[in-house]
Amino acid sequence: MPTRRLSALAFPAALTLLIAPALAQPGEALTLDGVNDYAATTTSINLPSLTVECWVNVSSLTLSPATNGASVITYGSGNQQSFSLWLFPIRNPDGTYTTYTPSLQINYSNGASRITPADGLTPLPYGEWHHVAATYDGVTATVYADGSPGTPQTWNTPINWLATATMTSGLEFPGASEYVGGQIDDLRLWSVVRTDTDIAAAMSTPPCPEDPDLFAMYSFDDDGQPTITDLTGGGHNLSFINGATRSASAAPIGPPASCCDADVNGDGILDNGDIGTFVTLFLAGDLAADFNGDGLLDNGDIGAFVAAFLAGC
Repeated sequence: MPTRRLSALAFPAALTLLIAPALAQPGEALTLDGVNDYAATTTSINLPSLTVECWVNVSSLTLSPATNGASVITYGSGNQQSFSLWLFPIRNPDGTYTTYTPSLQINYSNGASRITPADGLTPLPYGEWHHVAATYDGVTATVYADGSPGTPQTWNTPINWLATATMTSGLEFPGASEYVGGQIDDLRLWSVVRTDTDIAAAMSTPPCPEDPDLFAMYSFDDDGQPTITDLTGGGHNLSFINGATRSASAAPIGPPASCCDADVNGDGILDNGDIGTFVTLFLAGDLAADFNGDGLLDNGDIGAFVAAFLAGC
């Protein structure tokens, strides 16, 4: 049986009152006017395989004579985009636009491009939250709408990764005039091809940001901060351009997968339940409560748990 050293320190109700509210805050989304605002960062990306995904609530898609789509995420420079997850508006008989489909564009061979058609995907209506995604492994490209895959396209061409470029959200690329109006939420860029099952299962359950396959991840929930934090810690933070902002999000996104030691009960939320579980484990002499890893249960573990909880890890 592991060594257990209980101190006289009790677990008063005040402990619960001190640390219970740690993660209770409403979700937000990147909010765009569809005229000239977007989010961006200058970075370097070189991924043999990728998956891009996010939730979108489209109010408008501003086009130009040069193209017929706008982008929720692009990595490019000038008129060369290594990749873009595009939204293509579907023209109604009266000339208006009220639906769209996602599509993936990649550049290869120093600027030539390929774009997946929307074969097999039902158009998505404006004014509603929908999940869009795309994958490419250097051979096959697939786009998704609300977790359902379109017809895979065989390309057999590696992406032409620009050495340094701008990653944008809401704009095709700096200097272009194609904008997304509405909201974008839970934006993720993966360094692997996610399977159909992966994409469908995780649409509303964000992954742990520490997942090694994540290249960048944005919840847009960091209210009041001057930039949009890359939750992976990779430093690909986005800046607001031309007045882009955050606002409350109604996207159907639940709590993230647990990657936090303080989430003792594993429900993805830091709340009184975790405090109660920790106290129970500690008093039972269970080494799952050994938060400082010294093989003993003592005041050091209580302090380590409280610190992790308050950090919202």
